[in-house]
Amino acid sequence: LDEKYSVVVLTNMSSDHHEFLKTLPNGVRFFNTRMERKIDLLSDLRSIFLLFNFFRREDICMLFTVTPKAGLLGSIAALLTGIQVRVHTFTGQVWQTKKGIVKFLLMFLDKVIYLCSSKVLVDSQSQRDYLIANSIVKEKGSKVLGHGSLCGVDLERFFPNIEAKKTVRAKLNVPINDVVFLFVGRLHPDKGIIELLKAYLKLTENIENTSLWLLGPVEIETKILTEYMNANSLKSMHILPY
Repeated sequence: LDEKYSVVVLTNMSSDHHEFLKTLPNGVRFFNTRMERKIDLLSDLRSIFLLFNFFRREDICMLFTVTPKAGLLGSIAALLTGIQVRVHTFTGQVWQTKKGIVKFLLMFLDKVIYLCSSKVLVDSQSQRDYLIANSIVKEKGSKVLGHGSLCGVDLERFFPNIEAKKTVRAKLNVPINDVVFLFVGRLHPDKGIIELLKAYLKLTENIENTSLWLLGPVEIETKILTEYMNANSLKSMHILPY
């Protein structure tokens, strides 16, 4: 995109984001925002105001958002600014595991994202069907990216490597022929970690020679994971260094 357009990346990162900056092509500008992940009315209104001013100052003509909070605040600010092309990608529903008024509120906010976007993308057909069934999005205005993908895979960088496979499995004492299930993401209840552990435990009751690897920042109490592993003798589960 940077060959034809002036690209700006806005995200909320920790102070240690220098490695991320190295991955950006020359000419792509980066701004570290203070957008809060949790719902905070005053902070969120402030972010909308700042985004509105930023979009006007930079003369932004298209907005592409990922994650619920960025999609909500970004699409509202873009609509108020008058940006015609506002695209949001749904990659999961934080309300799926919630109940009561919290679930209703989070579902309503996802509907706001859809209404404030000119087009939404969904990273799988089953998730699009689920969003339509729950009246979050409509068939018109929503589309699956390809056959289901968030951003695709660079096959020149990621490809089968038998030597790397042997090395990693040897470090974790996992046999070369075992089936490995890999989770990559925040280790948080909102990401379905507990449900994943229960599903894997049920799997191990009938199928052997499997291993579960968890990779990501630990945002759940470590003792919950270790207690679950010890109580159920999940020796085949590994929390990888992140």
